[in-house]
Amino acid sequence: EPLVKGVFATTDRLYVADEHGLRIVDVTQPATPVLLAACGRGQTFGEGVWSDDAMAYVAANYDELVPDEGYPAIHVFDVSDPRQPYLFIELVAPVRGRAADVRVQGRRLYVGAEGGGILIYDISESLDPVYLGAFKTSFANKLCVVDDVVYVADGPPEGAGRLVVVDASDPTDMR
Repeated sequence: EPLVKGVFATTDRLYVADEHGLRIVDVTQPATPVLLAACGRGQTFGEGVWSDDAMAYVAANYDELVPDEGYPAIHVFDVSDPRQPYLFIELVAPVRGRAADVRVQGRRLYVGAEGGGILIYDISESLDPVYLGAFKTSFANKLCVVDDVVYVADGPPEGAGRLVVVDASDPTDMR
């Protein structure tokens, strides 16, 4: 069994981020889930995941053999045909740290980048996401976004952490 790091459910699908990347599961009948597809990119290790059943965003990390190791990556998959998803675009963040979680609210993509803090992208143009800004935390691990407020589980999984609340109404000046 692959190591699962993140899950996200929609009405009839479950998106699973694991050591191979992304798995899409039909949960129309919860007692008998059906794997629809599995996809990844090379040495991808999926962490957090979010989807609207058209696109799936996966916080992706590479093993030590890949040159970009140490920079958070977000793999965006087109999942409009859940049996044939494909990598639509890959974002590599301009900060050091591992991508741990992703959330989408409106036209913004929020990334928990562990040591890199919280990153925000404008995803209005799906082929050309725009990096809007970052907010430094000690170890942004998991995220929840409500309107323009980001709630962050900030701390390493093996140690003591804290809840950080960030006003992201202005991504260039988060507080």
